[in-house]
Amino acid sequence: MGSAKLFFRIFDVVSQAAINPTHLKEITKVSDRQCDYYYQTDQCDRRLPVIINFHGGGFVAGDKKYRRYWCEILAKEGWFVINANYRLCPAVTIIEQIKDVWQILEQINVLTSRYPVDPTQVVVTGDSAGAFFAAYLLALQTNPSLRTRLGLTKNNNVRFIGAILFCGIYDFNALLNDSTRRRSGLVKDIAQAITGVKYRELNANYAYADVLSLLPFINPDWCPVQIFYAKRDYFVKGQGEILFQALQNRQVPVEQHFTKSLWQNHCYHLFFNTQISRTTVKQVKCFLRKIRTANSYL
Repeated sequence: MGSAKLFFRIFDVVSQAAINPTHLKEITKVSDRQCDYYYQTDQCDRRLPVIINFHGGGFVAGDKKYRRYWCEILAKEGWFVINANYRLCPAVTIIEQIKDVWQILEQINVLTSRYPVDPTQVVVTGDSAGAFFAAYLLALQTNPSLRTRLGLTKNNNVRFIGAILFCGIYDFNALLNDSTRRRSGLVKDIAQAITGVKYRELNANYAYADVLSLLPFINPDWCPVQIFYAKRDYFVKGQGEILFQALQNRQVPVEQHFTKSLWQNHCYHLFFNTQISRTTVKQVKCFLRKIRTANSYL
């Protein structure tokens, strides 16, 4: 087991009580192989807007079960929440992971016949690696050339109305070229795990190096985005700022929220017993209300 996988597995186990502190009994949960579905039991008489959530774990670890309580919180706000798994590196590469999350959009077409979901009102969210995948869906949905590059076709009628991103990585090239991080064994371990190429050979031998940064694929067709990040993030310091600036430069509606304290660090929103988490949940709920109100956010 690589150092990155071991680290993130330990993190999930140790943090379990804080991340999943209780159950919300009024929320119904249904599961299949790849996804858990959450919705408020008494709201099945009408079409519900959809939230797709992707867990973090450095691309090499993590599981949807560690985001149960977060998804219950979102479902209580009147959303149908899809909490998705994806295959983990190094068993697959990041390109196969991207294809896994793309398939979730295809599944929404099927879900409309089984659950009261509205595919024209979809929000995508994720933390850490999950934030990368959430943002990547926006890039795929709005860039036919990127879909072609990855061998994907668009067979869904999903309309994104918002994205909520927590402490993600959005530009691998910037992270790998950061002199303070490229010496990190954890970063090198992840880079090799997601590509299948030795770290020192990435630039020369990795065929998909050109699509590991989201920045070239941001355009004005992106939906409104809410970004959360930690200024002193242990793992992805500077990535939230990079994305925020890129979205602004391309006239994408965006709002940012961040922490400055070292103790309010990577994915701080998941520690629900803290004040900063409670504040973040309120900010997320406010964003969700705005984007549901007939384009009032725009």
